[in-house]
Amino acid sequence: MRFFVVGIPLAMLGCAAATPVASKQPSPIEHETTSAPAERAELETPPEAEKAPVATPTTTRDLPTQCANEHPCVPPAHFAESLCKGSYPGVALAMFEKSSPWQRKWVNVAALEAVNAFGGSASGGPLTFGEEVVLLRSQQAGSQGMQMSGGEDVEVLRWNGTCVTVRQSELVEYVPGLPKHAPIVWNYLDEPTQDALLSKQNIANAREQQRRECRGSSKRDVSPSCEKASSALDGAIVVAVRKGMTLPTPEKRPEWTGPESDSALTAANRP
Repeated sequence: MRFFVVGIPLAMLGCAAATPVASKQPSPIEHETTSAPAERAELETPPEAEKAPVATPTTTRDLPTQCANEHPCVPPAHFAESLCKGSYPGVALAMFEKSSPWQRKWVNVAALEAVNAFGGSASGGPLTFGEEVVLLRSQQAGSQGMQMSGGEDVEVLRWNGTCVTVRQSELVEYVPGLPKHAPIVWNYLDEPTQDALLSKQNIANAREQQRRECRGSSKRDVSPSCEKASSALDGAIVVAVRKGMTLPTPEKRPEWTGPESDSALTAANRP
């Protein structure tokens, strides 16, 4: 009997020691409740790849060949603006070619100061009566032409590749007298253009004469014989271009936003 009473507590202690303590695990319901908000937020946030791309304008250095409007025929606004911010003698020869569509104008006053409203070069001296220019902007140009509010100012291109801002009333569409042109600086023309011009024998002869007469002259000290030879070379170039001589695409050209890029940009960014 004594052994029976003592054995019960020992057995109970042995059972208590053998029973492991169970760790608390989250129930399936609790796990689902905890992770659901994070998964929902992940689904509601659109991935970066699905965002619509924003179109940006592309530029070109191609010379325009079509009018921005029917009459008068002027080049696209972006091209004209880029052109007037620099000096492009080779581009001027291309735009004065006989086959080009651009509107010609002639100065109908005694003299005009060469002022470029776009900040580009305005070299070549004042415009004189009868000087031929290419119209770059018209008051009737519409959305595709360059517009300036107030006044009748327009931009024109000279034979030397520079732009001038003048009053529209100072120009006419007919030759008022002996046609003139701005002086062309031979050394400012790129080599392919020079080579093409020298293929004409009269231009080659005029260039050789100019080299001889202008040897030793400087920009500040030009001898009368050098000035005369340079004028003869200019005249030979102008006559050849007016008669239909085709020149290579000039190497130096303005960079501008083409009309096709403008249309594509508007369509891509339209909501």
